[in-house]
Amino acid sequence: MASNENNVLTDFFTTGVYQKKRPFVKTISPSMDILVSSNLERMLYYAADGDCGYVAGLMKDLAEKGCFEVSEQVMRNLDETFDAAYADNEESKRAIREAWEKDGRLIDPHTAVGYRVAQLMDEGRKDAGEPVVPTVILSTASPFKFAKDVYEAIFGTLGDDADGFAYMEALSAKTGVPVPQPLAELRKKPVLHRSVVDPAEMVRFVEDGLKVLN
Repeated sequence: MASNENNVLTDFFTTGVYQKKRPFVKTISPSMDILVSSNLERMLYYAADGDCGYVAGLMKDLAEKGCFEVSEQVMRNLDETFDAAYADNEESKRAIREAWEKDGRLIDPHTAVGYRVAQLMDEGRKDAGEPVVPTVILSTASPFKFAKDVYEAIFGTLGDDADGFAYMEALSAKTGVPVPQPLAELRKKPVLHRSVVDPAEMVRFVEDGLKVLN
């Protein structure tokens, strides 16, 4: 189980305590910036051998208290399937650079988290005198969706005036990897949404939008 600096799941798999009341960090791997995993309840259901009442109680505690602690048996079940570690922003950037320089693989920041955590798992096994097992990392995002962060991790900055499209083009030029067509064509698309909303005004903004639809 790989996490970024929002390492609530790493702490959970290590301690058995799920604590969502903690600082939230904005990272270069935004899809992993979570405090409550969308698959948490489903995972707990299987770890608790299908005990719906038990899982409902855990989720109630999470909603009302912001935390819960699983039983020793559930923890043993989780330990049979999961190991967990996390990588911070700097480790993720180094992983992006290493994957390119060593293997010629251009990876996005989310894949970089998995890449670094896989290394940490291998290091842990070596330290424990255990055999290192083959690891498969599945990449699910194009590095060109995060072109600025990927480019800067490998080559450095283009400067303050460079936009996302400049970074996409520069990343392609430097690596020889073509920009995926849907991303390359974004520059020609019209801008449909220009609203910027303060978090405190989001409820009102949604309510106003619903009034327009009705």
